[in-house]
Amino acid sequence: MIEPSQKNSRTQLKPIKVLVDLRVNAPLTLSEAKYAIRTLADIAGLACHFVTNPKEDSINLVYSDKQNDIDCQLFIRAASSADNVNFVSDPSPNNKIMDNDIVLATYMLISGLHERKMTRDKHDHHAVETSILYRSNLLHVPIVNQYGSTIRELFPSHNPLSLWPEGKTWAAAITHDVDYPQMIRWIEMLRYLIDKKGGSKLSVLTDIANGQNHFWMFKDWMDMEIRHEVRSAFYFSGRKGSLLKYLMGVPDPFYDVRSKEFKNIISHLKKNGFEVGLHASYNAYRSLNTFLEEKKIVEDSLAETLLGNRHHYWRINQDDPAETSFLHEEAGLLYDASICYERRAGFRFGIGTPYRLFHKHKKRTSKSLQLPTTLMDTHMSAHSMYNRFETPHAEIDSLLAETKKAGALFIVNYHVRMINDTFFPGVRRMFQKSLELISEDSECFCKTPIEIAQYWVTREKKIRDASCDDT
Repeated sequence: MIEPSQKNSRTQLKPIKVLVDLRVNAPLTLSEAKYAIRTLADIAGLACHFVTNPKEDSINLVYSDKQNDIDCQLFIRAASSADNVNFVSDPSPNNKIMDNDIVLATYMLISGLHERKMTRDKHDHHAVETSILYRSNLLHVPIVNQYGSTIRELFPSHNPLSLWPEGKTWAAAITHDVDYPQMIRWIEMLRYLIDKKGGSKLSVLTDIANGQNHFWMFKDWMDMEIRHEVRSAFYFSGRKGSLLKYLMGVPDPFYDVRSKEFKNIISHLKKNGFEVGLHASYNAYRSLNTFLEEKKIVEDSLAETLLGNRHHYWRINQDDPAETSFLHEEAGLLYDASICYERRAGFRFGIGTPYRLFHKHKKRTSKSLQLPTTLMDTHMSAHSMYNRFETPHAEIDSLLAETKKAGALFIVNYHVRMINDTFFPGVRRMFQKSLELISEDSECFCKTPIEIAQYWVTREKKIRDASCDDT
């Protein structure tokens, strides 16, 4: 097990003492405010001791909407309304007082409340141009991580944990959704003819017809990644869809993961150190029984318990993401990686490290981690009109630069078929460049998602063991 590190490993974590003092009608409840503060403290690597009596305790951080008359190192002034929140990326305090309410901003971002006014399409995908982060050019910035870094800098004497182990300063993980690995040849021949118009080649059509040109690209991915000493995760679907269902609006993958060839490739991936996870179906988020059924089917092919997931089409409960995370908890998942926009790369919830979603009614966090995904292949092609920069390479370079600056986690998602050079020219080259930038950076903690989640749980436990709550 990889252990988190400290600047002075002989010194125990010293909790920061936190007072939350809010009026009855404040935008956040006490439990919500503590959740946001704990999330920021986790990023900072700090333990928290929540207190109730400022006269008996020496307070380090106060979060309040009342007059500041307490001697503390940081006073965060609570906003009177969610409408007054400003998602700034530089929240530096002025003379120990922070007038920008980063606690409320954090809660709104990581719970998805900042999306409440966004429009959605028939697949429940958000119209990204209606996002406040998109309009403010902040989707490339893990704002919450910047808030956490600001807090960390204020309390160096509390011996905070580093974000990543072994002296690494940022992290990355590569993932692959297994959506359409078995080509329907007549459809792709038609697609090729339509796309190429008068420029089609008989040799290519022949290769598609006889299966020489295909979407079964597992070996290509494995070879590239093994060559760079990297291992990724492949998410397989446990529900077999059909062309008819697809045309009726339920676009699930067409393959049967129980077939011999899928069992063989899953076994091969496992033997070579790759992670296998679940790719939950289009409507799986609506039913625990459906989710468990799909999970069991993939587990039978893997002969091992699944711990990670990504939802097909990013389909979660968009009105209440925590509800889906609690479904993951009931299903026994360690993590999920479904927080990402369909049409634009970046940090959808403003956070670039693992965290837990908070259930407003249960008043606790999910036991299943959320690993936010940063980039999908089609962000750079089919949806490139939403990009901030003119070229895919510039877009990726910017995302990597912001990730490194914040010490965040960069998760990429490339569909298995996408390095077929006939249908997706340039994608292989784009991925190779990203792979080189990640694998050749000695400061990058590049692991499978499950390894990153396991590390984060260990780090989180160390912080929790040093924390306490008197409220």
